[in-house]
Formats: sequence, C-alpha cells, structure tokens
Amino acid sequence: GAGGYPGGNNKGRSYVVFGGPGVGRSGNILLSSLNGTNGFKLDGENNNDYSGWSVSGAGDINGDSYSDLLIGAGGYPGGNNKGRSYVVFGGQRVGSTGNILLSSLNGTNGFKLDAENNGDWGGNSVSTIGDINGDGYADLLIGAYAYPNGTTKGRGYVVFGSSVVGSGNILLSSLNGDNGFKLDGENNSTYSIWAVNAAGDINSDGYADLVIGAFFASGNKGHSYVVFGGPGIGSSGTISLSSLDGINGFKLNDEDYDYSGPVSTGGDINGDGIVDLLIGATGTGGNKGRTYVVFGDTPPILVNNSLFLSVGATIILNSTYLGAYDRNHNNNTLIFVTSSVIHGQFETTYSPGVMLTNFTQQQVSIGTIQFVHDGSLAAPNYNISVYSTGIAWTGPSAVNIRFTVPLTIVNNQLTLNNGQTLLLTLDNLKALDSGVNNSQIVFTVANVQNGYFATTPTSKNSSKNITSFNQAQILNGDIEFVHSGDKQAPSYWVLASDGIQSTLPSLASIVLIGAPIITENTLNITTGGTITLTPNMLNVTMPIGIAPNQVNLSVNDLQHATITSKLMQTPVSNFTLADVVAGDIQLTQDGSLVSPSYTITAIVIPTELSSAPVPADVLFSNRGVYAPQLVNNYLIVTQGKAARLSNRYLSAQEPSSGQALDNQTMFYVSNIEYGHFSLIDQPQTWITSFSQQQLLESQVQFVQDGSAATPGYQTSVVAFGLQSASLPASIFFNPINVLSPSPVGDSSFSTWQKTVIGAMISGGIGIGFALLQICMKRLANKKLMQVLGQADTEYERQVVRPVMKEIAQRIKITHFMNAITNKELMAFKSAVRSLLSALERRQVDLNFSEMKESKKDQLINEIGNEVYRWMKTKERGCRKFCPGLHAFFKPQMTSEGLQDAVEEIADQITQTLRTKTHRAQVSLSIGLSVSGNSIYQGHSDKKRSMDMLELDSPSRKTDKLEQPEEVPIAALN
Repeated sequence: GAGGYPGGNNKGRSYVVFGGPGVGRSGNILLSSLNGTNGFKLDGENNNDYSGWSVSGAGDINGDSYSDLLIGAGGYPGGNNKGRSYVVFGGQRVGSTGNILLSSLNGTNGFKLDAENNGDWGGNSVSTIGDINGDGYADLLIGAYAYPNGTTKGRGYVVFGSSVVGSGNILLSSLNGDNGFKLDGENNSTYSIWAVNAAGDINSDGYADLVIGAFFASGNKGHSYVVFGGPGIGSSGTISLSSLDGINGFKLNDEDYDYSGPVSTGGDINGDGIVDLLIGATGTGGNKGRTYVVFGDTPPILVNNSLFLSVGATIILNSTYLGAYDRNHNNNTLIFVTSSVIHGQFETTYSPGVMLTNFTQQQVSIGTIQFVHDGSLAAPNYNISVYSTGIAWTGPSAVNIRFTVPLTIVNNQLTLNNGQTLLLTLDNLKALDSGVNNSQIVFTVANVQNGYFATTPTSKNSSKNITSFNQAQILNGDIEFVHSGDKQAPSYWVLASDGIQSTLPSLASIVLIGAPIITENTLNITTGGTITLTPNMLNVTMPIGIAPNQVNLSVNDLQHATITSKLMQTPVSNFTLADVVAGDIQLTQDGSLVSPSYTITAIVIPTELSSAPVPADVLFSNRGVYAPQLVNNYLIVTQGKAARLSNRYLSAQEPSSGQALDNQTMFYVSNIEYGHFSLIDQPQTWITSFSQQQLLESQVQFVQDGSAATPGYQTSVVAFGLQSASLPASIFFNPINVLSPSPVGDSSFSTWQKTVIGAMISGGIGIGFALLQICMKRLANKKLMQVLGQADTEYERQVVRPVMKEIAQRIKITHFMNAITNKELMAFKSAVRSLLSALERRQVDLNFSEMKESKKDQLINEIGNEVYRWMKTKERGCRKFCPGLHAFFKPQMTSEGLQDAVEEIADQITQTLRTKTHRAQVSLSIGLSVSGNSIYQGHSDKKRSMDMLELDSPSRKTDKLEQPEEVPIAALN
C-alpha cells in the first residue's frame, strides 16, 4: 500500500503483484508497470483517504475458493478520518484491466466497510484472522484506534465471512453477533486497537484466535489482548477487552513504559506443533525496542468427568470421578472450575457446607473435595472447565451423571369425612423407584387407627382389614380406606418395598374434615422441672369458626409427669385450648431420670370431632445433659419368621446435637407380644435388652411366634445416665398362614361317630354324655393338630402346640356335630399365644426345650388346669348333666372367651406357680424378683439382661404386672 499516493495528496494506491516462476527475475519491479498480466493497482477514492495505509490478505471470505484482499483507508472521506475498508474478491480475471477503482466495488467484485464516526480512523489497521467462529469461512478484523470521535479508546470489528457476505457496503455499526461483533477497548487514550492481527490457534482448541495491541495503555506501558475463537464468540454483539478472564481470552501487560503494541502470530517457533505469538515493544531500552514470544499451549484433556450417586449422597471425589491430563504442565496444578451447578454443591471435606467453585487436581487426588447432593428427587448436574498455568483451557464440559432415586414415598395423605369410605388414588399414596416397575411397589401399613384398608367390593378378591397391597391396585381403583365413623381422625404408618429395598416408615398426613389437627407436640423440660404449656408447644389448627374454649385437649398415657391446673391446683387430664392460651396448664416432671411421655388429643366440643392422638416429642435433660431419643423404632416382620434388627430399624441420638450415640448404649424392650427377642448365636435364650454395638453387628433378632396376630413391643434407650420414654414400635406385619373359613361336612365323621350323633338326634339318650364329651374332645384335638400342620418355629413346636393340645384335651372347643372352621381354630391358636405372651410378661419361664420333662409337664398341666377351672366357674344354673349337653351342642369355651380372659387366667397361673414355689420349693424358675433375690429362668446369661428390670412384687396390681418398671439408673453404674 502507498497511502500518500499521488505525490503526497494521500489518496492512496495499493498494488498486487502476481506470483509466478519468473517473477522478479530482473531484481526490480516497477509498480507502475503492473498491467493486468503481472499484477494490478487499486486506487483510493479521495485525497487524504490514506487508502492502502494498512493492507492484508482476507483469506477466502466468500467461500468461492479464491483468496481475497483487505485494504484500509483510515482518513476516508477526504480527511474526515471516519475510515473505510475494502474487500476485493479474488477470481480468475481479477485486475485484468490493470487497475481497480475501489469506489467501483458493488457486491459482486467486492464490498466496502464503513466505520461509525468521524475521527475514528476505522481501517487504520486491518487483518485476516482465519476462521474464528468455526463456520468454514475466513473472517476479518478491522481496527479503529481513535474510536469514538478521536478519544482513542479504540474499537475493533470482526466481520464473519459467508457465501453472501457484503451487498456492496457494510456499516460496521450494524454488526450484531450474527454477522460479526465489536471489540471495545478499556479506556480513552489507550489506542486499544492500534494493531490487529491473527494469532493462529494459540490455545490449540481448533478455532482461530486474534490478537490486538493497545499502544498507549497504562500510561504508554502498552497492553496486548488475545481473544479466543469459538463457536459462540461475540454472540452478544460486543466483547469488552476488559472482560477477558482466561476463558474467553487473556491480557498481556508489558514490562515498562515501552509502547508495547505491535502484534503478530509467530508460527511454531519452539516446534511443539502449536503456533506462538509475537509482541513488539518499540520503546524498550531507550527506544531500542524488544520483541516478546508467547508460546502457544495445548489445552488440558479432561479424562474423567462423571458422578454416580443417589438421593442425598455425599461423594468424595477421586480420579475415577474427575481427572485431567496436561502434557505441558504439572498435572497437580490443574484447576477445575465448576459452572451451572444444580441440586448440589462442591465442598472441601474439612469445611462442609461451604460452597466451592474451583479447586485443584491435587485436592481431588488427596480426597479433600466432595460433592453433596441437595436431597431432592432431582438429579444433579454441572459443567467442568480445566485450566493450567499456561494459556490454554478445556471446557466447560457437562458431567456424566448416573443418579439413583431410591424407593421414595412421594404422596401419603388423606382428606375425608367422618365415616367416609375413600377410594385411594395415587394422590393419596404413591411411591417412586428408579429402574423398577412402580406399579409393583408394595405398601404395608401399620398402627392403623380408627379405620381400615380394604379391597373394593368390585375387586377380584374383596376383603377387609388388609395390611398390604401394591401400587397397581391403587392405580386400578381396587383399594379403599374405610373410616370407623367414631369422629376421631384416623392414623397409620406406611412402608413401601420393591422386593429389594424398602423405605423408612412414613406417617400419613390425614385431615378429618371438621376436626382439629395437632401438627406438633413438643416441650423441653429438666429433671423435676415445671413448665407452662403454650399454644406453640401444641400447635393446634382449629376448624374455621371454632374458638379455643370450644376445643378440649385430652391427655392419655402420661408417664413420669403430672399435668395440673394452676387455677384449681389439681391434676387434670382434660382441659381446653383456652386454658393453654391463658397459661393455666403446667407440666411437672416427677424427678426421676426418665423422660416424660404422653399422648394428647384435640376434640371440638360442639361436634365431638377429634384429632388422632399425637405423642409428645420431649427434650428431657438433667444438669445440661439430654436424655437420648429414639430415631427409628420399627420392624418388618413375617409371620413365623425371625427378623434381624439393625440400626436402620432401631436407633437413637443425642437430641441437642443430632449425633449418634456410643456403641455401648443399651436398648430395652418390654410389653413383648407374639414373639421374643434373642441373639443370633443364642436363639434359645430370650433377651429384653441389647447394645447398639450388637445392633450394628446384626446380632439381635425378633422371632415371631407363628400366629396370625401382629406382634408388638415397646422400646426405650439409656445413655448419659438418662432413659428415654418407652415407645411402641411400628410393626409392619406380613401374615402368610391366614386360613380362610372352610366348613366341615359330616363326611369327616366315622361310622361310630355318626351312630352316636344319630342316637342323640333321634332321642336315644342312652349313651352317656361323658362318652360324648370324650369323643368330641378327641375329635377337636385331632382336627386342631391337622389344621396346624407342621410347626414353623422351635417356639411353636416346643411351647405353643403342647399347650394347645393340653387345653383342647381338657375342654371341648367344637360346635354341634363337631362343626368348626379352620379360621376358628386359628383364632383359638391366637388366643393361646396371647395367654403365653401374658405369662411371659409376668416372667414365667416358657423355655421348655431346656427344662426337665417333669417340670415342663407340670407347667403345661398347670396351664391346662387353670384354663379348665376358669371355664368351670363360668357355668351358671345347669343341672348335673348340663355340662355334657352343653358340650355336645356348643363349645365349652370359645376363642373369644379365652382371649378376653387371658389376663385373668395368667394372673391365676402366676399366683399358683408362686405359691407352689414358695411352699413346695419346686424349682420352676419363673424368674420373679422377690425381696431383691432373683430366680432366673435357668440361664446364667439371662441375668445380664434381666437385672436391669425392677419387677413388680406379687402385691402389685395386674396392670402393673403387664408393664415392667423403667430401668433403674443406679444399676448402670
């Protein structure tokens, strides 16, 4: 270019010299001799345009396979210094006339690019930059160092190439991110776009980069800027050079006030296969000058970027999850930068809860970086970028997530009227499980109060009081909940299982329309302390239109505390919400080292509609030390099977900190029904206490007694010298041997049986009723053994069956003509088990397998005798032969009668055994504590678990005998 052409008028002319095998052979070419065959001239438009001040190849900007030219005229038009640039398209006949007037470019042979303002000097520097956006077309860069209006802040313009680029004239102000973009300098008087050039692919990411020099930045010190190419570069329409952050480019500050600014790609100077960069500084060393080479760099390679986790998981990262490699730099110094993180966060293991956005590969290697999921059902996601100490980087790259949603109950609620039968939908009860057919998820319910679940009358197998069903049945409209109509809100717990895993129990959220709701029942009390109950402790939500004095609060099962009215100075168990609001009700702990407990029910007085009973959540402390609290207290039990306990089913914590307790913490169980506890390696020894260490090691089991009755027990925990409340466990029971009624016809009778029966029916009463009774008892006993089949457990074989046989031999349990159903026999079996459980609660030793036969026979005989005595005392107003007649036409005893009398009979048996032990010194080892001396059940290791319990004396009431006293704390020391 010759910007001053002609002769200092500064119109400007540029020259193209064709290459060829003989070009320049004479050693000198006169540019005036270019005639279209050896080259051509390109003339500017106006004097003082300085056309050709800056020239560059333009690459193939329009994709026609010919290289194009770029010419700048910073003084255009005529010295106003707005600036214009020109692109001349290459072609086979380009310049064939010897001269091209730049004013003639019309879109077919090239196009013009006009700067924005007078004084901008647009086109003072121009350059091709390669394919910066990766679309396959060469792009170009135009600098306007004096923008805006001579203030020399500087603006650069990148024009994207395309097959339709340039319609004859492009206004650089119109670049909008689609056709190109602008690059703005940092400050006025910095000449930020003084020099522009291609940088090649300096960061080796596959996209061309550009470099810009700011001649006078930082008080003539000078800056250079590298802008990285990429598929979305400049999409906003403008890039501020001040925003370069290492991701989109970087800034190079010079050493001294040496006018750093001239820039160029340097090719691959160090032979590493990556282009390098040249920066010139003309003022260094007293204008001696200096040139800097910046080596290009390869980006790090992200080797691993994955995460495998489940809901709420905390994953400590290692190289399997996240790792990168860089051939040019120390890999431990690589930096991971996170972005777009959702449903979780990165943290250090030593500062949990504090979010991180960047960390080093060294931190990952030593295991101090973790990712914490937020606990939602949504999968996390994030992007990772990798930076080295060089200029190249990788990313952002999306993580490969494998997210497991555990079996989760997402809906568990009812809203119903008193007495309503509600057809369940997935809005009422629904569970989700990844990788499983959700329709096959099985729900088991426990502790169902004031109602029952049933299959609908139209379903295939209609039945009531079901405790298990699957999600497909809900989806098909086969499951309903029937409210009892007693005006009290129902309650129940639900557990879901997919056959492999199960959820924790979930308490249903139930609204009985018109009834109050107690959302919380919490209090904080110390040993012997007194607190005033407040509405915040009870949190009663009242129906619309109901005042506090219309809501009665009823307290039940109050233990280790008294509730009094300050106004009346008397204990109360019923009071109104208005009394609570007025501050009249107070609770006083009894001074023991046992946490208080109670349940409370809210009742609307005008309608009698009430909430379900809600247990108190008590924070109990002594001298600043809090009593432990049960966290999990449930068990999944299958009829007749052993269920192994773990800390999933039974666990406790220190409530003020939420920390798990020491492994030596002891758990105590009481009021055990339809089963017993034992250690896995000592199944014959029944226990009532065990440690948390034993739970963690899965050494403890609960063995269900084989009956169709749901077992039960209460649990308490002792730690820090304090005992928690004793709370009932939620038992999710799976019955498997529930037999349906099956009538028995006379085909089951032998000929002689039919003869006897015929004689009775025909009036031939000559055969004595004593013989009839014997026959019927034998039949009952025979059928009983047939119905029971083989014993499923040692307990059933050793204890249940002998006792049932003894009772059945003494008392006829069949109906007229021996008619009795399997269901009735199973009910009899259940009643006998209730009797045995009542005896166990009274510490009667039933470990028959370790007794001498004589002692076992004596005990079984005594149980049979007492049941017979009780039955005989119930007969009223009969003549001498009445028992025989009664026994022929109806049972001498029904299962319901035995069930109702269990406690009475158990008391009598216990008293008889105690008396015989005292008088006859018969070593029945019934395990009662008398005057501080314990007689244990024939097992020396039983004392370890039994000596924690303070047993009631014989003079105490029966209801006290049913529930052992709490663990005396002194016994723990």
